[in-house]
Amino acid sequence: MKISKVVDNLQAIMGTVSVLAEKYPRNRFAGGAGVAQAEKQIPWICRTLNEASDALNSGQDPFGNPITVAQVVSGLEQLVAYVRNASYGTLMEMVYPGIDKPLQKCMDKLERIIAKIM
Repeated sequence: MKISKVVDNLQAIMGTVSVLAEKYPRNRFAGGAGVAQAEKQIPWICRTLNEASDALNSGQDPFGNPITVAQVVSGLEQLVAYVRNASYGTLMEMVYPGIDKPLQKCMDKLERIIAKIM
């Protein structure tokens, strides 16, 4: 798959992920240290996807260092593994009821894109 098409697909997933917190509002009864961590997750996923897109376009990481396509793929695979972790899903569901299933669908799409990159 061409890099430009991969970047377009990553940007599309990022767009979908970015609105999930709005579609699945925070549980106002959720409390504790996990809430602050959960609130950072959607922006973190979006930032990771954006940085991967930028790296594929430029051949550089966010700090201007050279990066290979294999390194970008590895980072995206780590993102998928992290989001697929059962404890991650449980935390996100406690704070944003209903969000895990659509988030997992986004990871399904990301896995299909990753498979086509190399």
